[in-house]
Amino acid sequence: MTATVDSDAGPVLFARYAFPPHELGYCGPTDVDTELELGQRAREFDGAWPYLAALAKAGGFENPMDARIVEAYWIGGELLDRVDPKALLDHLRPVFAHQNPGALGDVESAVAHHSFHVLAVYPWVRLLAVDPVTPLAILQKCRIRWGKVMAVDEDHATVETRPLEFDGNTLSLGEPSPERIRWRSPNRSLIGPPRVGLSVSAHWGWICDRLDSAEVSALSAATERSLALVNAVLIQRRS
Repeated sequence: MTATVDSDAGPVLFARYAFPPHELGYCGPTDVDTELELGQRAREFDGAWPYLAALAKAGGFENPMDARIVEAYWIGGELLDRVDPKALLDHLRPVFAHQNPGALGDVESAVAHHSFHVLAVYPWVRLLAVDPVTPLAILQKCRIRWGKVMAVDEDHATVETRPLEFDGNTLSLGEPSPERIRWRSPNRSLIGPPRVGLSVSAHWGWICDRLDSAEVSALSAATERSLALVNAVLIQRRS
């Protein structure tokens, strides 16, 4: 018997992570009614689509919205290693040149992960030298972060996450500290009620998904990989 493939799994997963910035008006189409429709129109997310397409091509997937591709972009995993980092960088530079990117012109390679887009393509890293407070706060909210649920109330959960820190020279992940993050609103939730001890991911002000230990490790590794690339640029700029 042939296994059934859930064609909505990829779009649904994409929407869980894309909804928080979309709700704020930062990216994606404006005329959508449901999270599923949001995910089905992932091609209209100009920031994410080049990475999804690169992951699909490198992994031999016909559909960039395959759930495994979507997970690699938002979370990480072995599919990231299939994308040639130099070729990806050569592709991304002209695509995002109009954004006056923060570190894309100076990094030595690229990673097909959301953390790389946040840290290298968005301009905020370049602005750390001017006023570190605002750029650091935005970078922290925009990256996909992870942590364990410490407490849950009606609409929010307290999650122990590792905050992004800047020491004047490089970016790093600090010691775990509590962060209050929304898990539902009156008419929406991206996951069911979280429980204490559960590992979750978050994007902007929302908890997006539950994570197992392998997914936590993959997200941590991809984030550290992107940080290393950008920190090399920050060090070079200060020398």
